[in-house]
Amino acid sequence: SVNPEGAAKLYSTLKPRINEAYAELGQGNTTFDQTLERALVLILRTPVPEGRVPIEPNGAVGYRFADPALEKLTPTQKMLIRFGPENQRAVQTSLRNIALALGIPPERLP
Repeated sequence: SVNPEGAAKLYSTLKPRINEAYAELGQGNTTFDQTLERALVLILRTPVPEGRVPIEPNGAVGYRFADPALEKLTPTQKMLIRFGPENQRAVQTSLRNIALALGIPPERLP
């Protein structure tokens, strides 16, 4: 329920401080805008499995996806899949709208 234009405006307002903090992390070879875009694209590229996603035990207390393709995804993508298909689509739609409001061209978004 985040307003995309409001989120973009807030980001624009906070951007100088975000860039300062990002620079302090020693990420001199990329800008925070580039990192944010890569993160948004990664989330938007996450497949949306339909129905139940089979899992299997992984050690004494953990579980993993039975599908090796899903298990190879990043931790962020796996968490998104655990939201379920309806919620995952809602998050991806919201993030796509925020990305567009931030000025990321649609051709760079999946």
